[in-house]
Amino acid sequence: NLPRNPRNKIPRTPLPPSRPALATIRFGCGPSPATAANPPIRRRPRPAQAVRRNRARAGDFKASRGENLLPVEVRDIKDSTNTGDDVTITPWDTATQTNPTDANIAWIEPHKSATDAAPRMPQLELKITGLPATIALQAKLEVQYTRGNGARAARNQAEDRVRIPADGSFQTVTGDTWKIWEAYASETFFGGEATLTYKLMTGTTETLAPQIIRFRIGGKNPDPARARTYIESLADCNSTGSLWFAYAIARSESQDYNGSGSRYNQFLRLPQNPIDNSRPLWGNDGGARPGGYGMFQVTGNVQDSEVNITGAQIWNWQTNADAARVIIVDKRRASTNWMTTQSNATHANGTAIPSHTVGNVTFDGTNHTLLHACTIKAYNGASKPTSDTDNDTIAGFVLDPSYPTIGHYGYWHAGSSKWGLCRFNNLGFNYVSRVCGEVQP
Repeated sequence: NLPRNPRNKIPRTPLPPSRPALATIRFGCGPSPATAANPPIRRRPRPAQAVRRNRARAGDFKASRGENLLPVEVRDIKDSTNTGDDVTITPWDTATQTNPTDANIAWIEPHKSATDAAPRMPQLELKITGLPATIALQAKLEVQYTRGNGARAARNQAEDRVRIPADGSFQTVTGDTWKIWEAYASETFFGGEATLTYKLMTGTTETLAPQIIRFRIGGKNPDPARARTYIESLADCNSTGSLWFAYAIARSESQDYNGSGSRYNQFLRLPQNPIDNSRPLWGNDGGARPGGYGMFQVTGNVQDSEVNITGAQIWNWQTNADAARVIIVDKRRASTNWMTTQSNATHANGTAIPSHTVGNVTFDGTNHTLLHACTIKAYNGASKPTSDTDNDTIAGFVLDPSYPTIGHYGYWHAGSSKWGLCRFNNLGFNYVSRVCGEVQP
């Protein structure tokens, strides 16, 4: 298992330009009696001749007699029982705007409410207020995420593209509002670049050609206190459990990505990450490896560290924590087997393990043990350092990285008849020290 190194970034390529979306639809208000039943609709003027064609097609259109403008709005209604929290999403004009602003993003909220810490998908609606009953709205939505925030397209999964309707066709909407959220209420969490396409029909006649609205579905990070509370609610992850350090791993793996002092970063945010704003925190492990995602930098699973993780583990911070816990449990199992071997009659044979302090933690053999330190290092990959020297001194221990056959943090040094520590990994990095530095009261 190679250690995660999420700080190595690969430059991203911006999306290709798209046409800006219409903010309004224009309806003429002076048609001839022959067209009164079918109010004329035209697109925003392109060249003058296009306007003339639209007028001729609509009938006796007289611009001088005025126009009614109907607003086209994509919004996140958030809590459907509270109309006061609705937010309009500003279309992302990729022709003139390389990176999205916060206003161009439909947000995966980190918490449903003050009493429910679970995240919530945006509750999207497309609305054309005042659309005449004789005009039918047809629309479709496609959301695409490219793994590795654009750097691992070859690892894309079917679930990374969400289509509504599923076959990519237009859906006829009843009335002036398409409640898109009803169609994905049963979906797991997803995000990415969103393309909403709509058109207007009068019977079988296309009254308004397809129009495109682009935006992004992305995430906000959880409140740190609520993130820790959730992690510590998982089995064995509370302050006296065998995985008491789990929350500190999340803090360590996600530290400072959204500015100094930021922790529990599931997503990248402004101003540090203008291109990747609201995209998942992704760590590049090099080569074609999948890389780590989210606050725990989850990579693979217990069977295969290089398998692609699920979309829910990428976009839902709680699911990310759940997946990490399963991996930590497996690392504890492997570390337990290792320490059992090191303590048996052919090795330490009952020799007590000295205590030592790392960061904010003293591994004294009671609530905090050398087994815990081994498990922490194993989460990042129990690799051996390339250097055979550790020039520090820790009372009661041998620091001889060349001795153990693998890189578990603690081991029995038979040559010295002492317990030894292999503190660094193959990158020369002390992962246990970084995690222990994130342990809080």
